Amino acid sequence: MLVVVTFTGYLVIYNIFQISVAGDIRYYGLLKTIGATPKQLRRIIRHQALILSGVGIPVGLGLGYCVGVLAVPVALSTSIMGGKYTTISISPWIVLAAAVF
Repeated sequence: MLVVVTFTGYLVIYNIFQISVAGDIRYYGLLKTIGATPKQLRRIIRHQALILSGVGIPVGLGLGYCVGVLAVPVALSTSIMGGKYTTISISPWIVLAAAVF
């Protein structure tokens, strides 16, 4: 069951990215058609990437932390540990690695 859920999630994410990439290719093609230079296209792409990263990384890390804080106690209380778990801590190295990834 886990393999089916993982594979289905992969296909959904892949399809969303494929649609997004196709739209971006069309958009940049139109810009090139109306006379945008390669330097201008690179600047547009870099600017868009910085904006999306600047918003997406903090929001993703914050949501991931919140979901983790809520999900870990529930998961550990229903596991072999029988509801006995230690405190939840966060390592700055894990956050940094996630942001870089």
